[in-house]
Amino acid sequence: MLYFIHYKEKRIMNYLNLIRYKNLIFLTFLMCLMHYTVASPLLKVFKIESVGPDGAFWLMTIGVVLIAAAGYAINDYFDTKIDALNKPDKVIVGVTISRDATSRLYQILMGAGIACGIATAIWAKSLSIGLIFIIAPGLLWFYSASYKRQFLIGNLIVSLCSALAILLVAEFEASFLTKNYGIFVTQAGVNYNLYLWIGGFALFAFLLTFIREIVKDIEDEYGDRELESRTMPVVWGAKKTKVFLYAVIFITILCALAFTANILFPSAKTFTFLGREMDMLSFRYVLCAVVAPLLVTVILLARAKRISDYTQISKFVKFIMLTGALYSVIFYFQLARVYGLQLFNLFIIK
Repeated sequence: MLYFIHYKEKRIMNYLNLIRYKNLIFLTFLMCLMHYTVASPLLKVFKIESVGPDGAFWLMTIGVVLIAAAGYAINDYFDTKIDALNKPDKVIVGVTISRDATSRLYQILMGAGIACGIATAIWAKSLSIGLIFIIAPGLLWFYSASYKRQFLIGNLIVSLCSALAILLVAEFEASFLTKNYGIFVTQAGVNYNLYLWIGGFALFAFLLTFIREIVKDIEDEYGDRELESRTMPVVWGAKKTKVFLYAVIFITILCALAFTANILFPSAKTFTFLGREMDMLSFRYVLCAVVAPLLVTVILLARAKRISDYTQISKFVKFIMLTGALYSVIFYFQLARVYGLQLFNLFIIK
């Protein structure tokens, strides 16, 4: 009996590892941050309550998570040979889970995810949401089947999908606002600010995902080279790829600094809580939690020589994603403090 229970637990863990359950939890957390600490507080500043039903938001989020899970499954399905060379002890497909079972799991997860997305699009009357839930699955399939092994295309696709998951929250809110209030939300600049702020987080997600994907390509260079993939480290070599990474990190730092400049010197059109006072808390947070870690990443890359070094860098970049996303809590805190909003509907900060 104990053996049977242990076997079942191990099999469940194999499936959870196949769909990268930790990444899915992180993705859910990011979407919740965008909804509850960016979009909802922004709307309250404009004296508007979020009109997107919680049920619709969670339906959309579940759809995104299911599609991401399907993407991870099909990626491992196509990557068994490369994974056998790069990380033979972590191969799941064809070892602990059959290829047929993986294929069926992909079809079920992807079908359910698309259905959730289309249902959300109909609920919100949003063509954009519907198109994203149709295009993204196709991109993930072609990424796993082919684009992943081509120069830069695969990296860009994964980065784009990461950004789209964040942008979906803005599109979700904007669609329901337009549905309920019509042209008013556009004239008042509500939708503009939703897209502006959440779009900033989406850009950050795109750039950091792009950096992390290229670092992972360096980590997997041996297997990619053996199977004649055309990833950047295979085509350019690790040294030139590092130079390219330095450039992308520099661009990311410039974007972060441009953001802090907008915090300190906001334009008239851009909604900001800084019209009343200098927001040094946001400025310091971005410098300490985003810019400084990115500079550390440059140092780690310069010193990296072994595969384990790149593995640690990949994890560190993911940590920067988290610290960057958590700025949304600072954003909410500042809105609550300046405009007298209830923080998480619990208390007012004075």
